[in-house]
Amino acid sequence: MRLQSGILGYVMYERYTEKARRVLFFARYEASVSGTPSIDGRHLLLGLMREDPKVVKLILKSPSPLAAIRKEIELGFHPAEKISTSGPAVRRGSEAGASLRGGGVAATGA
Repeated sequence: MRLQSGILGYVMYERYTEKARRVLFFARYEASVSGTPSIDGRHLLLGLMREDPKVVKLILKSPSPLAAIRKEIELGFHPAEKISTSGPAVRRGSEAGASLRGGGVAATGA
């Protein structure tokens, strides 16, 4: 999902619960740390791990510790320069909503 800035992005986020907004915030952070300008399913999962680890354990039904799962996900990222989460390169917008509803991740090919 590509991120857009501006009033549209702000209004779009108001539709979600505080917990969903926090997951998106953490996913945005994870995307910036991995050096990608867009959020994909891996970033959403990492964001959810930060917000509510118990939910991730229930979803994945994995006996592995979350730290091991995080490490495995992070190994899939290509080394890249970190991207600022506050600059003009980061955008918020309607694609974020599509991903939470399940449409955006498939659209990015993830």
